[in-house]
Amino acid sequence: MPQNSKRLDLTGQRYGRLTVIRRAEQRGQNSYWFCQCDCGNTTEAQQGSLRNGTHKSCGCLTRELTAKRFTKHGHSPSRKAAVRQANTIAIGQCASDAQIQRTLDTLSMADGV
Repeated sequence: MPQNSKRLDLTGQRYGRLTVIRRAEQRGQNSYWFCQCDCGNTTEAQQGSLRNGTHKSCGCLTRELTAKRFTKHGHSPSRKAAVRQANTIAIGQCASDAQIQRTLDTLSMADGV
């Protein structure tokens, strides 16, 4: 059986906020697809990530959910919440001790400490 006959055509299908536009270049064993997000951005997503629900948007969904999580009663995040978020990001990205210290120093300078 030819290998091309096993390929799925996801063109036009929706996954979360993404609509598949066309196939992108294959990398190794992974198939990639160009997708249009509801917000208007385009992104490239791995076929498996689209189909299993891991890849749902161009990144706008994560930004919206993060903003919502750090907004309380319709107000922008407090300074304390912003510091906590910056620390979480620095640590969550497996930052080195030097990177974490630079982030904390920058936050301290912004507070005038």
